[in-house]
Amino acid sequence: MITREQRRAQAAFRKIKQAQGSAQPEAYGRQCLHLPALIHQCGLCQALTFLEAKAPKKPECGQLLADILEAAGIGSTANVRDAEVTAYQRMTRDALACAQWFKRYAEAILRVEAGGDEGSN
Repeated sequence: MITREQRRAQAAFRKIKQAQGSAQPEAYGRQCLHLPALIHQCGLCQALTFLEAKAPKKPECGQLLADILEAAGIGSTANVRDAEVTAYQRMTRDALACAQWFKRYAEAILRVEAGGDEGSN
């Protein structure tokens, strides 16, 4: 039997491995590092809207948005915006748990570090 946490870890691992083969894995990894804090400080809806707003100029933000929605099983940003309080809280917990795995794998696989500048990996 696979636990919920194992499913989250597996989903994040797959997405990070895909990002590793992308054009800018470091940029994607940096966004992964900031995502848990962004969700925690601003709330899930604002964090997702931030990624959505940045996506046209920063493709890594759009990719991370799609990846976190899929990994957390949320579906779409509209589901978050339209959710009742208890559903929103569950989505937030699920997304935050997934974001932690994205952060861990970004550090381990993509070799991005917190506090790194734009030129470092």
